[in-house]
Amino acid sequence: MIRSALSENDPVVVRQIQAIVREVCASGAADRAIVWGKLTADEKSGFMAMLNAPLIAPEDAQKLRDIASIWWDKFYPDLLESLMAQMFGWQAGSNYDRATIEQWLQTEDELVRSRITELLNYSEVI
Repeated sequence: MIRSALSENDPVVVRQIQAIVREVCASGAADRAIVWGKLTADEKSGFMAMLNAPLIAPEDAQKLRDIASIWWDKFYPDLLESLMAQMFGWQAGSNYDRATIEQWLQTEDELVRSRITELLNYSEVI
């Protein structure tokens, strides 16, 4: 599973596989040291690099923060569509699935988290 996750070259997939491997090892169905020992040095370093990679590209993260902290006060609530256009028109909202954005939001402050969540919810309605 780890090798297939690495072939995806996607930090989200690698984090999902890590959670599965952790659960399997915790249940006693596999030994973490043995699983880890079967990987090559390159696979180990690639896996760790993917785990440490940002979920969202730094430039997209900054765009989302700017929408929540700068543009929100100018456009909300009267021009909510303008905020949506910024989020999705600038690609920051459409480069990632909702689950990835929600996972990233857990690392952000409450202001960014609540405002971007509101835009995500609104985007499902329209």
